[in-house]
Amino acid sequence: MMEFNAVQVLDRFSLVTPLGIRFWDGVTNSVIADDSLRVTTYPEVNANLKTQGFSNSQGVYIFRNLPGLRVIENGGGENSATFWSNPPVQLPYVIEGKDNAQRFLPFQISLTLPQHGLFALPCVNVGTPPTPTTLVPLFSAPARAVPGGLAVLHAELWDFNTKNAAAWVIMDVRVPGKTPFQGMSDGQGRITIFFPYPEPTDFAPDSAFDPPANPPNPPPPQQLQGSPLADHQWTLDIHAYYKPPAQLPTLPDLCPTLTQAEATLLADIANKKTLTQVTLKYGQELVLRSTDSSKVNQPSVLWITPAA
Repeated sequence: MMEFNAVQVLDRFSLVTPLGIRFWDGVTNSVIADDSLRVTTYPEVNANLKTQGFSNSQGVYIFRNLPGLRVIENGGGENSATFWSNPPVQLPYVIEGKDNAQRFLPFQISLTLPQHGLFALPCVNVGTPPTPTTLVPLFSAPARAVPGGLAVLHAELWDFNTKNAAAWVIMDVRVPGKTPFQGMSDGQGRITIFFPYPEPTDFAPDSAFDPPANPPNPPPPQQLQGSPLADHQWTLDIHAYYKPPAQLPTLPDLCPTLTQAEATLLADIANKKTLTQVTLKYGQELVLRSTDSSKVNQPSVLWITPAA
């Protein structure tokens, strides 16, 4: 019989990634990590030194061989509290994300590397962040196909002060009983927000129909739900956050963008009437516009006044 000797480990070699990051799509409620989402990072001082991340089996984008951080990768700090409490080097970096499939808006994140564990976005807006917080939210592009069964809001936002497109505005729709659903406008002020329809408001059985306790042929559900679903409409609250910097960035930096102060949406330009509520009808896309826009040659836009 052949004998096997115990394996003796002579040495152990490990690498520590300075950055691991995951991305969350609130429309499909799923982690996004595919070939279409291209995520790169580079030192803040030199955007030419870009390194592309690759995703592992858990949907985490991993980065290796980052300039100036080799001592971190070879530092053996994967289980060392002392190592992470005082890393041998810390450098400012920038992450960029671009979706080749045009499902999501591009973005960037400013951060310091290395990061211990999965990166957590250190900022929140009025909405509830994804759970856990180590999921960085992605925002739908205006050209994204409408997923089946969801409500959709469209708007083209323009800055009332500058008379230009309002880029990187955060807007949220508040459905009763739900946390806010957020969207972001693109560089041309276009915004699309997907969210589930609220529950019907008259879900009780129709009073004109009183079926027996055990009917031989149960009536279709439509007869038990009051008015037809196509007749339902809901009043939703809407908020916008917009305070553009003096120099508008090419890509929105997520934390400064998500923490903009609340702005004012204009329902009526002539009377400066604000827009705080909208009516959603089942099966109809919700397109927001300001009235009297034709006076400024922009008849189909929603005007916004930035935060003071």
